[in-house]
Amino acid sequence: PGSTGSNSEIIFVVDDSSWDIFIEKDVRNIFSGEIPGIGKEESFFKVIQINNSEFNSLLKTHKNIVFISNDTVFKISNDVWAKNQTVGYIGYRNDGFFIDNCNVLFEVFYDNELFALRRKLSQETNLSYSKIVQETFGIEIIIPSEYSLSIDSSDFKLFSYNPPKKEIIKHILFASTPYRDNNLIDSIIMNTNRITSKILKGASKDSYVILEPDFYPELYNESYRALWKLHNGFMGGPIIIKPYVVDNQLILAIALVFSPQSSKRGYVKEFEAIL
Repeated sequence: PGSTGSNSEIIFVVDDSSWDIFIEKDVRNIFSGEIPGIGKEESFFKVIQINNSEFNSLLKTHKNIVFISNDTVFKISNDVWAKNQTVGYIGYRNDGFFIDNCNVLFEVFYDNELFALRRKLSQETNLSYSKIVQETFGIEIIIPSEYSLSIDSSDFKLFSYNPPKKEIIKHILFASTPYRDNNLIDSIIMNTNRITSKILKGASKDSYVILEPDFYPELYNESYRALWKLHNGFMGGPIIIKPYVVDNQLILAIALVFSPQSSKRGYVKEFEAIL
């Protein structure tokens, strides 16, 4: 059968006493750590612990499962009880190998979620938009069909999702500038502020989007995570900036969202899969 549950959830099968005394803290530090660049506390994964007697046929089809016991040799298996399923087996012996193996599993689950998102978005992509980006900037990017090309110039392309009667705005912006072999992060901050302040304007006079100066961008998984704010306004949210160097040009792929009432985890993951 097909797997069930969410890619963002992981079931840990382990005895209650071992979980409470030895294991829970390390597992939550790794798998439930705070996602960088969101501005509020949201975790990478939702951790669900059950003991062996609770692991029934319904739970066997979950997408992500980890078994922990004292005598288990570390391994990872796919499609054990369901399609598109990943099952990890970790032995806990109160040594450093447990944490190392958890980190390996984290990367596997993280990459699996991005792959699943990218596969889903690829089925909904606007091929003509992706072709425009590839021909203009030399990079291959997925542009979901829900976006519209709102600004089209030789210097930059802006794709936007701003449905009526919904409090959500998403932008994906591409721009290029000559690449200079200097401090990359300073160049990214300067050029992002230059571009967004020119293109992304607020409703009131002299309002525009810039990076939040009190939140220094964090590099994670080849992208810079930061927060944006509306200068002379009251809007803000997470922003992801992925740099590419193509033919001595620094290409900035910038994705940001405004959705004050909802969790930001899904948007950040979506942007990662797109960029």
